[in-house]
Amino acid sequence: ELNFGTWRQQLEAVGATVVIAQFGQMEALDGVAKLPEFVAAYHRLLDEFSARTVRLVLVSPMLFQKPASPNVPDLTKRNDDVLAYAQVIRALAKQRGAVFVDITETASTRAVFVRSQGPGRLPDYTERIADNGIHLTDLGTSLLARMIFGHLTTYVSGSSDIRSRGDEALLSAIVEKNRLWSQCWRPSNWNFAYGDRASQPFARPAGGQPDLKGAFAQHRALLAEADARIAAIANGEKASPPPPAYTPPTDEKALTPEEQLATFTVADGYEVTLVASEKDGVVKPIQISWDERGRMLVACSPGYPHLEVGAPPHDSIVICELTDGKVSKSWKYADGLTMTNGMEPGDGGMFVCDYDELLHFRDTDGDGKADQRRVVLSGFGIGDTHQLINSINHGDDGSLWLSQGLHVRSYVETPWGIKRLDQSGLWRLRPRTLRLDGFFNQARAGANCWGVVTDDWGQIFHKTGDRPAGYYSQPGLVRAANGFTPDDYDRVGAMFQTDVKSVAIDLVGSKALPDDAQGCAVIAGFMASKVEMHRILDAGSGFRSAQMSILLRSSNNAFRPVDVSQGPDGAIYVADFYNPIIGHYQASYRDPKRDKTHGRIWRISAKGRPAIQQPDLAKMDAPALLEQLGSPERWTRYQAQRVLFWKPTDEVVKALDAWTAKVTDEALLRRALGIYEAHETARPELLKRLLASKDEHV
Repeated sequence: ELNFGTWRQQLEAVGATVVIAQFGQMEALDGVAKLPEFVAAYHRLLDEFSARTVRLVLVSPMLFQKPASPNVPDLTKRNDDVLAYAQVIRALAKQRGAVFVDITETASTRAVFVRSQGPGRLPDYTERIADNGIHLTDLGTSLLARMIFGHLTTYVSGSSDIRSRGDEALLSAIVEKNRLWSQCWRPSNWNFAYGDRASQPFARPAGGQPDLKGAFAQHRALLAEADARIAAIANGEKASPPPPAYTPPTDEKALTPEEQLATFTVADGYEVTLVASEKDGVVKPIQISWDERGRMLVACSPGYPHLEVGAPPHDSIVICELTDGKVSKSWKYADGLTMTNGMEPGDGGMFVCDYDELLHFRDTDGDGKADQRRVVLSGFGIGDTHQLINSINHGDDGSLWLSQGLHVRSYVETPWGIKRLDQSGLWRLRPRTLRLDGFFNQARAGANCWGVVTDDWGQIFHKTGDRPAGYYSQPGLVRAANGFTPDDYDRVGAMFQTDVKSVAIDLVGSKALPDDAQGCAVIAGFMASKVEMHRILDAGSGFRSAQMSILLRSSNNAFRPVDVSQGPDGAIYVADFYNPIIGHYQASYRDPKRDKTHGRIWRISAKGRPAIQQPDLAKMDAPALLEQLGSPERWTRYQAQRVLFWKPTDEVVKALDAWTAKVTDEALLRRALGIYEAHETARPELLKRLLASKDEHV
């Protein structure tokens, strides 16, 4: 934003002749008392637009819709406020001679549906246009687009609806141009091109490529070609073919897995073996997760740290079936992702941290590949791609936890209002209510938070990649206005002090590992190419830690452990990003030594201890899963609990009520309370019973 250009400069750069603006829906949550401020702000914005063009189209806000879930706030009660904002926008448009498009009737009545749809097939009214009450589904987007288009045909001569013409080639060309446009005008890593990090090595030219700002300028030619292609197709002329598909360069100097294995030093009593490599489709692994069937899920990001100019997103989620700790079968579950930084099974599919969005994928036909894609929430920051939302997993109460870094600046629209993290911190999402809370904003609990974990008593810990420290998160999880907690948390919760930067964290709990490892934290030292184990010690009002051993170290700095995860067999699995060049402060975004085609998963196991054989959790009903909460294996407890979070509420609550009536173990009852919470179901008597416990952990 320091060097990106003013509104006028941006509009002049693209030769804008018309500006279409839509504001007012989320602003209406501030109430009618803020209308004067809203109008004044809108006038100031339009003054900037008018410096370039007087042709303005002001679209009214959309009314809030009835949400699909009863757990999500029903904002239709605020529609009178939305209408009030729409009326002042109408007056503002009249005052400035702008075109006003009123969509406050938004597809909420059959009459509007029919008018917007035009002749032909009527829409399916059982399908919702906005599942969460705010953000449109594909159907809602289509209907709203037709409505806006209907208003504008008065002003645009010779126009017609592309979809009704069945012109898929034209539609495809426009979609492709939009993709290029987004890469250029809502750029990733903008902080290094236009912000206060422009002087860092990452922004500099290398490998025959220009500096980062120059790379964004290269999009202009591609956009001009895309415009020409659209015009040619629209006019029935021969269009130039689109650019060829991007092919990543191959690093011929990369070590083979066998050569890399020879560079490892393993702690006494442990051994390391290869689980998967690029030959299995595991390229640039970022996070490891697991499903209840014991399959390994891997987020792969060959697009990191910055896409080639014009290249389409090509990150993926890979599912690996394992036999005796090695991949026996692997395939892509989801593809075409943009610098994905993690995934977690849930809600009949998989949640994925993908660039500026939290997505949910689902496989509906049973072929093992996702065929449905849904945006859960969007608006997470992209100013620095080594700080994007990452490391998603479930907490003890069914919440989804994820983290982000310093320069991404997230502003996320939710049914609870706009939630923001302007700097590094943790996010907690209650998925059934879509309640999103940010923590540690500007609190210095790590500048690049990366990795969150919950222990057996519900305590939260997180890691940060910018320094050796990790944190006991719990005392700082205070819901504050806009996420701000300005205290210097670095002095309070810091632990895991070592001599190197590290990311990711998992806790050990398995008979497959030695007794002295139980309860310990494993962290990934990506900078020094090693994996460490730390014992977490009770410090009265908090925790401290003590380093135990270096589980794995490599003499070759291409070994880049970026995630650690205890697997179903009890072994520690390590995601190796494999790259001699890393970081946004150490080398250019186009340093030719950056590897784009390799990646490994390693398995650290204890010698002489048998692998754990897991029960078939996927086939268990709710009562059987509840019995697994007492398993000695942490992996089993976590997966059983996670599956219970997402089974039908009626089934789970019925089983919980029967189970808690006969269970006396308070640790198990505490877990039960979290499962009730995941299903938004209160059990006050159980809560009172546990609050009276003599065990301070409970």
